[in-house]
Amino acid sequence: IWDSFSGEELVRITEGAPVLASWSPDERSILAINVEDLIVKVWESETWSASITLKKENFEGALDINKRSWQPWSPSGDCFLIFTAVGQIIIWDTRTDEALHTLSGHQGGINQAYWSPDGELILSAGWDDGKVIIWNARDGEVIYSLPGDFEDVHVAAGNWSPSGDRFATRGRGGAKVYDTSTGQQVLTISTPQVFCFRVIWSPDGTRLLTTGVEDGTARIWDTNSVQELHTMTGLVQGRGSDWSPAENLAAIGGHDGLVHLWDVVSGQEVNKFSGTLEAPYHIAFSPNGERLLTLGASHTVNIYDLSEAHINIPMKTYGGISIPAWSPGGVHLAFSTGFSANYTLKIWDAARGKELIDLSDQIGAPGSFAWSPSGDRFLSTDEEHNTVHIWDAATWELLFTFTAREDIVDRWFIGDWSPD
Repeated sequence: IWDSFSGEELVRITEGAPVLASWSPDERSILAINVEDLIVKVWESETWSASITLKKENFEGALDINKRSWQPWSPSGDCFLIFTAVGQIIIWDTRTDEALHTLSGHQGGINQAYWSPDGELILSAGWDDGKVIIWNARDGEVIYSLPGDFEDVHVAAGNWSPSGDRFATRGRGGAKVYDTSTGQQVLTISTPQVFCFRVIWSPDGTRLLTTGVEDGTARIWDTNSVQELHTMTGLVQGRGSDWSPAENLAAIGGHDGLVHLWDVVSGQEVNKFSGTLEAPYHIAFSPNGERLLTLGASHTVNIYDLSEAHINIPMKTYGGISIPAWSPGGVHLAFSTGFSANYTLKIWDAARGKELIDLSDQIGAPGSFAWSPSGDRFLSTDEEHNTVHIWDAATWELLFTFTAREDIVDRWFIGDWSPD
């Protein structure tokens, strides 16, 4: 843990070499987990001492954490959850340092487990048994259990609506939306023989965007009237997608490299970008909604200026490209690549479509990077020299360099900023 203002290393947690770490919502605690060695600890940020240590006898079998969708803390930060390979979910109370509940309802591995936005419920999806269970987080009781009912046994959670009154599941054959209070299915999205690749709630929770990989469609659903509002056809394997911040547009990428811009109010396609992409699997509107970023399987990054409806940054890399990151203001863009002599870490001016600075000359083998929440600083890692850098995002002056004592900085070593 580093103090990002002074450059001082505050503490180094080495016991068990945790491979997953998560701040509590109030930033007072850090949950660190070593999945392989079965070490689970909570560290307090004021004293940097371990206040909670779970022993192996506290849970049965190996831990089974989905690293891509790990959200362990309750919204209040009083509890966290972990789940095991034998289908148990353990809710640990940080106030009493005891297991609040051990939830046993799944047979086999658990794919995902999410707290509801108010922290009262837990949604879990069993990858092996095909069941979805809604739990009462206070008493650990099953409120109801639902079969996935997709074309194969696997079921994935589509997460809660922003208000928590509904939740979605997805799988091969479509997606389903349920009313949280009753467990009644209120919306069925049928895509026979098609795996539902994305289920994305609109920011206000009134609409749902779904894409299917095999059938080349994207759909907008009204989650209040339970009506399909619009259907876009002609996609070649709908993959990456995103809502605009204003919620009036959606962007969907196809395997053929085309990116479709969709007016979700009228249902009309307003633009189609060809660019230089192949299979855009990551799409992201800028925070101000003025630009669109796409990343393709061909290691190509495109930035589209939506006001002028043209591409203003096409760039081909040598491969191994990271997921590009918008600065908080949506003005700049950062990305890195990592192949032998072709390492790069570049910052682009997205408005002018020009490279702002190439940090590759100042560091050896850039790996991960992250903008600070205010956008005034920038973090990057250097795999070659085993270092972490903090930059001034206005002048691009190198402020601090942290040198690790061990060979721990590689392209999978990821840094993150605390919310303040």
